[in-house]
Amino acid sequence: MKRFIAALITAAYLAASPLPASAEGSGSYDPRGSETVSAVSSQGKSGACWAFAAAACAEHDLIAKGYEKRSVDLSETALVMSVGGEQPFSSSGSAAAAEIAMASGKGISYESYEPFLAAEPEAAVVSEYKKNVCEYGLYQAREIEKYEIKAAVKKHGAVYVSHYYDSSYMHGGAYYDPYAKADTPINHADVIVGWDDSYPKENFSPQPDNDGAWLIKGSWGTQMSEDGYYYLSYDEAELSNLTVFDMGKAYDEVYSYAQRLPALNLTASDEISAACIFTAETEQTVKRAGFMYMSSIDADYELKVYSEPAEGSPVGELIGSAEGKVSSRGFYSAELSSDVRLKKGERFSVVLTLKGDRPSLAAMRGVPVRGQAYISVSGGEYADLADTSYQAAAPYVFAYADEEDPGPYREELRETINRLYPEKGCQRETAYALRVFANKKSSARELKNALYLLLSAEEENDETLIISSADEWEEFAARVTGGESFSGKTVSLGSDIDFGGRHISPAGNDSSGFGGMFDGCGHIIKNAVIDSGSNEYSGLFSVLEKDSCVTGVTLQDCRVMGMTAGGICGKAEGFEIRKCAVYADIEGADRTGSIAGEASGVLISDCIADNISGLSGCITERVYPADSTEPLKDGIWERCGEVLREKRSIYDRAYGINVHKVSAAGGAVLYHISCGIMEDRTVQLLVSALRSAGMKI
Repeated sequence: MKRFIAALITAAYLAASPLPASAEGSGSYDPRGSETVSAVSSQGKSGACWAFAAAACAEHDLIAKGYEKRSVDLSETALVMSVGGEQPFSSSGSAAAAEIAMASGKGISYESYEPFLAAEPEAAVVSEYKKNVCEYGLYQAREIEKYEIKAAVKKHGAVYVSHYYDSSYMHGGAYYDPYAKADTPINHADVIVGWDDSYPKENFSPQPDNDGAWLIKGSWGTQMSEDGYYYLSYDEAELSNLTVFDMGKAYDEVYSYAQRLPALNLTASDEISAACIFTAETEQTVKRAGFMYMSSIDADYELKVYSEPAEGSPVGELIGSAEGKVSSRGFYSAELSSDVRLKKGERFSVVLTLKGDRPSLAAMRGVPVRGQAYISVSGGEYADLADTSYQAAAPYVFAYADEEDPGPYREELRETINRLYPEKGCQRETAYALRVFANKKSSARELKNALYLLLSAEEENDETLIISSADEWEEFAARVTGGESFSGKTVSLGSDIDFGGRHISPAGNDSSGFGGMFDGCGHIIKNAVIDSGSNEYSGLFSVLEKDSCVTGVTLQDCRVMGMTAGGICGKAEGFEIRKCAVYADIEGADRTGSIAGEASGVLISDCIADNISGLSGCITERVYPADSTEPLKDGIWERCGEVLREKRSIYDRAYGINVHKVSAAGGAVLYHISCGIMEDRTVQLLVSALRSAGMKI
């Protein structure tokens, strides 16, 4: 699949002041509402904040480089499962764990491939095939100092940060813990995306000594602080693990023996070297090499690639090299001075040498394999790690190669498509594989990704329900109505479904709701008449249970009827709806909503509706002509009369809204928003919102 394919800004820091100085003379930077930030995600009740922070940093860097648009959504589940562990969704992860997985060519895939199951994240089944799907590569991830944050945010879009979090210190979207110290244990990870040097200290409770705060993009959905962002005081003392993620194209092959934590450091007085010996899988060209560095001591590094190393040694004929400096923990990689071409089965080594004052080399703990990894201290002879006392399996050394000929992968993909084409559980992945196969310019990595996704679909078939016909939809709807919530499971549309004007019931009823992940995969449900009958709640789904999610489905030329009616659902509590469209007549006797009839604790983004009813608790922020081609941004969109309007700020409890034309002023059509908690918000509120959007009224 083809994706839409910054100069470093120098920041000053006043050492004598506890407050960071402005970057490029700007005392504040807030990217919200721009094209530079991806949507806020929610980690639910999982402890995987580190994965959400790492994925967000990767998304923002890809946007900054122009590889992706702001709609990019990387899979936190794939990253978590690639890191592994007995309880992968606990709080045991870290920035370093994410870096190692990414550096190993794992865990960088799209959310649509492996969605986060908020209700039961541990129920996710990610096959080894899918763990190896890698849309992009990690080129560098290094820790930075506080004075570097602003420049890093401007260049990469976000900075990973670890800190201690206690909800009792959150006050109206502003956080400050007066008891935190530099050595306070951390329990949470977030991303810094902006700042405000003048943010009033009075907004915090308790109150810090100084003005100023970092703008944080959270991972608890948009319900937190209204839009999912909050301010973190400059005076917060325990901020750590400040890390920038630098992404790039994915290489076809990654070589490494050390692909996970735990790690240990091997230290020498002045010089230390470590090496891994690999065997070329196919005819390839090695172009880049890298390593993990777990120290904050300055060191010079040198990476050398040798062909056909001697028996019992990593040294052979030098065929490529790179060098540089390191001064902080993280992952580093560099392009080799010359491309290294290898034949299938050819042995080669990657040797890392660190020089400095007590340089420290990182290695994965474990039992070493003889003839695979070597170490040298202070320029001495290389020793096989298996013959040393080090409890290290291998150093964190990586080699990156591209295939000379992607033909074998194309042929393997063709054979797999032919074998799995009839399999019901593989329909979506087969369709994607066919598109990749049909593109004669697809790289070996793209062919591999399609192959891995197809093989993983075969392996995970019992975890996913694919719906491709009207009868299959009604069978699914009956199962939900019968009490099967699908909690922790994924349900997908395999094709558009045309009901031909048939009357159908919602999936579920007042007492039995849907609790899983429903992925419409961009398909359309059309010409359906959805009637809740004797039940109160009507919509494509009657009730969406807590932590459920619906994404990527469009209702076209449909009619929804009930006491409380909404296009996607009649009732929902603590749910997500993303990237959905509703072009339908919604008729609720009590309440009517274009997206949801009645909802609380919701996260809704990138949705559009073509009627005058929508989700309540939303304020108009932008107005575009009815035929506007302006790309949709996060929020609830709705066409009313001659304008296409975006509405945000979803409140804790919300019901369907009505919008009535009341007057025209300054060439703009104004509307009165009425319903439930919005009844006291009159035209003056809308006028204010229109003015803030740049309308002259």
